[in-house]
Amino acid sequence: MSAHISVRDMMVSDCPDLLSKVEGMLREEFGITHTTLQLECARSDGSSCSFSKPD
Repeated sequence: MSAHISVRDMMVSDCPDLLSKVEGMLREEFGITHTTLQLECARSDGSSCSFSKPD
């Protein structure tokens, strides 16, 4: 899985911890074990994505 993660302003030193948490959630909730994740600044248009389990 590859994805961009939109984040609010944060310290670069906090990024590895956030990525680790997201990877853990993807592994535990969805069984996704191979990821390529990129962090990017939140979009000003207010658009966002949410996680939900498939039906």
